[in-house]
Amino acid sequence: MHTKAVDSPEVINQGVILLARTLVETTQKIMIDHPNEVQRLAQQVYEPHAKCMDVAGVLADSLARQGDYAAASEFFQEMVSAEDGFELTAVNTRCPACGDSEHEVCWVGMVEGQIRTWVRCEQCRTARDLHVRCQDRVEAARRQRLSNIQMSETMLQQHLVAGDRLIEKIREEGYGSHWLNRPGGPKALMLEIGSGWGGFLSAAAWRGFEAQGVESTHDSAQWARDRLGVLVCSDLESLPESACDVVVIRDGFTGVRSPGQLLSRIVNRMVPEGLLAISVPVRDSPVHRAMGYDDPIWTSFEHITLFDQSGLSLLLLRSGLQPIKAWHNEMRPGEIIVLSRNS
Repeated sequence: MHTKAVDSPEVINQGVILLARTLVETTQKIMIDHPNEVQRLAQQVYEPHAKCMDVAGVLADSLARQGDYAAASEFFQEMVSAEDGFELTAVNTRCPACGDSEHEVCWVGMVEGQIRTWVRCEQCRTARDLHVRCQDRVEAARRQRLSNIQMSETMLQQHLVAGDRLIEKIREEGYGSHWLNRPGGPKALMLEIGSGWGGFLSAAAWRGFEAQGVESTHDSAQWARDRLGVLVCSDLESLPESACDVVVIRDGFTGVRSPGQLLSRIVNRMVPEGLLAISVPVRDSPVHRAMGYDDPIWTSFEHITLFDQSGLSLLLLRSGLQPIKAWHNEMRPGEIIVLSRNS
């Protein structure tokens, strides 16, 4: 009797899933049935269990790459019995850009021992982390990145040059409807949210703006105050309540849980016809399209919302901001800078 060769990827996947699941269940049963001999058995079961997890991880990753997110997610669930490290407080049911609840899975994978699922809004195509993560954890990831940066004269110069380009485009559009009438001459007030080490703020101050910033990372904010002489506070409420001619967000916007609410607060602090310059990674950028499933943007816990150009424009319009100009961010591949006017 001859057996016909099975070459269907689906059948092969099902077979490997069954084998890996059996190995996992057997290993777990041994540990449960012999609790008093865990240490002795641990060494014996560790190697096959680890190999099983390797097989499971490769398989789940392969399924996700093929676009079979449902099967990949199910298999990831088999690998992990509890969330590890990051607090999941709720399911992120509504799109932060348009408010719609209909979505489809667009990426699933294992990140630091945790299943991560991205869904894409069926209306505006904005992607979001399916689970609402503790904001402290998101901010901690950003603080860690900033702390790994060693600010130097060369890096500061790069920030100044990049700042000059953005400031020039802002000047081309004007700053608002009443800044020319200020006593003592025209000096536009610029606010940067997420100002980091203060490089851009110092460029703005040097170019004649009254510059101030918000930065939650203590060391970065302190360095900007002490070394560059710019006003940086830890939160928006700590700054003087003055109407801003220009607001800049170059970092951290995709880590905000409610981006629409943040934009509303910003608009309330802007002068009529004031400008917002925002830099964000966009999923439809050629850079991110080229990286596909392996794009690190999916695995970074700094991001919980990812826009494409249309979704970002919709969010700005819903917040009372009219996009007027957009271009690629030369300092950060895959990001665009959008200039919008307070309407």
